[in-house]
Amino acid sequence: MDYYFDKVAILEMIYIFFYSKKSFKNINFFKRSLVLFLIFFSIQWIDITRYFSILDYRSTGEIFFELRNIAFFLDASLLLDLVGISFFSIFFIFSITLLYIFLDYEKTKSIYEDQKKIAAISSALEIQESENRYFKEIQYLVHDLKTPLFSINTLIEILSIQEENPKKLEYLGKISNSLERCNIMISEILRDTNKNYLKIRKIFDFIFSYLSIHNCIHSIKLCNYCPDSKIKVNKIVFSRAIINLILNSYDAIQNKENANITIKVKDYINFIIISIEDNGIGMSEEVLQQISTNKKFSTKNSSGIGLNFVKTVIEEHDGKLFVSSKKNVGTQFYILLKKGEVNEKK
Repeated sequence: MDYYFDKVAILEMIYIFFYSKKSFKNINFFKRSLVLFLIFFSIQWIDITRYFSILDYRSTGEIFFELRNIAFFLDASLLLDLVGISFFSIFFIFSITLLYIFLDYEKTKSIYEDQKKIAAISSALEIQESENRYFKEIQYLVHDLKTPLFSINTLIEILSIQEENPKKLEYLGKISNSLERCNIMISEILRDTNKNYLKIRKIFDFIFSYLSIHNCIHSIKLCNYCPDSKIKVNKIVFSRAIINLILNSYDAIQNKENANITIKVKDYINFIIISIEDNGIGMSEEVLQQISTNKKFSTKNSSGIGLNFVKTVIEEHDGKLFVSSKKNVGTQFYILLKKGEVNEKK
């Protein structure tokens, strides 16, 4: 049998071309193949008619050629044409109808998926908006606390000027320092994002003024090798992060002989490295792993939230925090920060 690449094959190729342009993500392979089979089957039926082949019956293939000859001798060519066109119409219409059903289902499914994505995005935005509104309300509330704290601090300063009793002055000083810590915590909650270029000396002067009434001050040794170098930081938030590390180190050196905390600040060309080292109880590998994966952990005097806060602050300042520790030997925290611009005036 010879096969002739005739107009039927051309029609099928045209249909395959348009069919391949459609994207079916939700219609399985069996359903797509069924439509394709019905189209081909319907087109083949018109090949037995007299009207489809313009050149020669033999161009349609040997079987159809013999079938047409038999119909001609039986004087049934018209009946053969009618049968061919009828079956073509039935199967073609059915296949096209099925195709449109599948396309409509595909379109409906795509719209549903798009609406589902939009709903998810909308829900996330609503949650974020709610959280932002809640956070703003907290900010307003905390901000309002500054006014009474300022008034109390002013009254304490007036009382300190008028008071001569050393014991009362000591108590007034402790109250003033407590108010200062409250102000720092309020600033931490408000989390002012403004950053300025500050000298290392000014930052540590502020830190030590905060720690002046804490017992850890007697165990700290500061080696600042670059007091006039500058880094771009938020003074309150960054200082709070350093204070957290110092207090963590102080917790670790409790009940240890020759306990000490050494802070070193060094200038390495374009970077400033701040190291905080202690000879305390150290940390296990498990705790170090939790720190590296940003998980909260528990220690004797801490919930672990402080160190996560420190990491967040350092990252917000485009810096990096490294931790090295050995059990019963000590812990070292290293902070790597970019050095400030030389031409900054502040």
